[in-house]
Formats: sequence, C-alpha cells, structure tokens
Amino acid sequence: MTLPPESEWSNLDWLTALRADSDQAWAAIRERVLRSLRAYLRGRGRALDDDLEALAEDAVQDTLLTVRAKLDTFRNDSRFTTWLHRVAVNALLGRLRQRRWNVRSPETVSDAVPDSLAIFDTREDEIVCSEFFELLPKYVDLVLATADASPLRLGQPAEALPQVAHHILQCSECAEAYEALLEIARSSR
Repeated sequence: MTLPPESEWSNLDWLTALRADSDQAWAAIRERVLRSLRAYLRGRGRALDDDLEALAEDAVQDTLLTVRAKLDTFRNDSRFTTWLHRVAVNALLGRLRQRRWNVRSPETVSDAVPDSLAIFDTREDEIVCSEFFELLPKYVDLVLATADASPLRLGQPAEALPQVAHHILQCSECAEAYEALLEIARSSR
C-alpha cells in the first residue's frame, strides 16, 4: 500500500492503512503519539526524566492497543489525529493516576493529609461520596480561582472545604471524578 506523506493523510488514508495493518501507519502513529505525549507533559511544566519517559512509552502502548480495539468506533466527526491525541492523553492521564495511587500506600495517604485536615480524621466529620459530588463543583471552582489544581498542594480550596479535600485523598474513584471535572472545566475556559 502506497501512502502520501504523513502530513497529507486524510481520515480515509489513516483508516484504510490501519485496517490493512500497515506497518508504516502503525509506526507513524507510534511516533506521533510519543511526540505528542512528550509535548503534553512539557506543556504541563513537567521535566521529562526517565520515569516520565517510561510512563509516556507505556501510554503509547496503551494508545496503540486502544486504537486497534476501537478503530471502528471512530465516527469521522473530527480529524483522525485529533481523536488519536485524545485517546493518547486519556491513556497518559490514566497512567499518571495509576502511578499516583500505586505509589501512595495507606500509610502514605494519612501522612499526606495536611494538618488543617486532621480534624476530619473522626467518623462524624467524614463525608460520603454522594455528599462529595454535591460539593465537587464548588470545590473545582475554588481550585480554578486559586490556580492550584494539585491534590497534594491543596491550598485555599482545602481550607474552605477541607472535607472535600480529605475525601479526594481517601477515595480514588472520587479523586478521578475530581480530576476529570477539573480537566473539563480547564478546557472550557
């Protein structure tokens, strides 16, 4: 199969080449995704050390597997490369979340809770997930207003709504919901 230069590939060129299992197309995707993820990490102020480079490589593999599995779900609503970038960023964010939660053991989590949250160690002050989701939009607004989105550097939002900050540190599912809503809120600004 002969393809035009990669910069001129249309959605149909990409889909045809990938469905034909073209080595050239898969190599182009691998290179494009790795370059894109490195740029994404640098754009977020992260230095590309060996650990992040390995994480990006793992996210590339996840992306290739996802593209192979979900190629038929591409609806052609946008450029194929835009869809590919979104799949890659989602894979990278998943890897970053997984790494963050794997690195932090239960002992580490309690150590990471700032002193201002120590009052929420008692059962009566803890909130459940349903209460967390009611307070989450307000908390995200506070985070964006203070431009401090790092769960480990909670700052003013933690002081205003400490039970939400504490819940983010304790519940991985709610932490993922927080990160997703924060990403959506940032992209809509």
